[in-house]
Amino acid sequence: MSKNDVLLFWLNETVGKKNMQYLETMLTPDFRTNNAVSQMPFDKHELEEYIFSICNLFGPVSFSSEISIDQGEWLATRVVVHTSCLTTGKAIDYRDHFFTRFEGEKIAEVVSLADYFTLFENTGQLPLNALAACMGGHPLQ
Repeated sequence: MSKNDVLLFWLNETVGKKNMQYLETMLTPDFRTNNAVSQMPFDKHELEEYIFSICNLFGPVSFSSEISIDQGEWLATRVVVHTSCLTTGKAIDYRDHFFTRFEGEKIAEVVSLADYFTLFENTGQLPLNALAACMGGHPLQ
């Protein structure tokens, strides 16, 4: 499997199907991840808590990729997250950018830069165009 295939398989199994066994089998023992929510690296056990926490807000989740660049031990991928709002059932697609470092066949590090504004606008947790309002200096109300 290509690195992109490995990443998508891991995301669809762990996040999509909540098969947490893949946190142990597909990640290195010293795995670390960092994302826009945490701002600090956390390990695979904290990642499991994060997965259950965020997935409780949405319907079924699946992942695909639009583009990926594989260079050495690193993979850069623009991932499309397909889900739905749990309360309304509205379909949501949003983007996440993954920078993934591999050690052999295992994932050693993930930096995730998800578009949380679009995600939470589509669930009704943020008003539409919240980012534009913030960038324009307007308070969210």
